[in-house]
Amino acid sequence: MDTSDHTYSTINTDNDTNTNELKRKWENVENTNSKNEQTTEIKKSFFKRYYKESNKGPYEIIVQHKSKQKLNPFQIGKIIKQHHNDIDFIVRAGNNLSVTCKNYTAANNLIDSQFLTNYNVFVPTIKIYSVGVVFIEPDISENEILNETVSEYPLV
Repeated sequence: MDTSDHTYSTINTDNDTNTNELKRKWENVENTNSKNEQTTEIKKSFFKRYYKESNKGPYEIIVQHKSKQKLNPFQIGKIIKQHHNDIDFIVRAGNNLSVTCKNYTAANNLIDSQFLTNYNVFVPTIKIYSVGVVFIEPDISENEILNETVSEYPLV
């Protein structure tokens, strides 16, 4: 009497169809793994954005290690304090650091700093650009919306 909890089946290796099928399955697994390895090697392009005089504070800059390692806020703070003024504070943001500057020129100078070339220093997109969708009643005309809306930003 069999008291085992599991049943095991053996593969007949003498049969060529089973062997070929196993080889195909194994090749598919290897191909999938190589695709995953390739996607991790693709790097996101880095684009510098700057604050304009018309942007309102707080002027936040993100400092990120180029190899995505965790940053030491004291080490970066020491570099920034020696070479840059008008910095309010530095806060950890995950593996990155968030640096808040007193004005837009200090923030832009920090982005172009020659002392932070080992790091990606950038303005978060959300601080410069904003997109919104507004529901408008169908009985209001497009001209009425454009003529009656007051905004410091252009309406698109």
